[in-house]
Amino acid sequence: MRKITAALALAGILSVGVATPAFSGERPERSEVVTGTAARVRIVDFAFRPRRIEVPRGTRVTWKNRGGVGHTTTSRTGLWDSGTLAPGDTFSRVFRSRGTFRYACSIHPDMRGKVVVT
Repeated sequence: MRKITAALALAGILSVGVATPAFSGERPERSEVVTGTAARVRIVDFAFRPRRIEVPRGTRVTWKNRGGVGHTTTSRTGLWDSGTLAPGDTFSRVFRSRGTFRYACSIHPDMRGKVVVT
């Protein structure tokens, strides 16, 4: 009986160990709250990660393209435009005013993000 219980327990552990990484890789980070003066947003798999970031006023937000194709970070109201970021490139902006700043990739308009400055 002990061998069967041990085998079932081991199988359960292995099952969880295999399933968890596959599931977690499918769900991009949706939101993040930053308390320091620097924050980062990764551009991966045609998505901004996190999609929404909340930062204090005066924070420098840096976007880094970790994908395989070019992307932009472009304000919907014309406040900034990174130009095309090749894989590995970065773009930074300091947010000095409170508010909600929506942006997208001008090359792939379905890629959207938001910076909330408190």
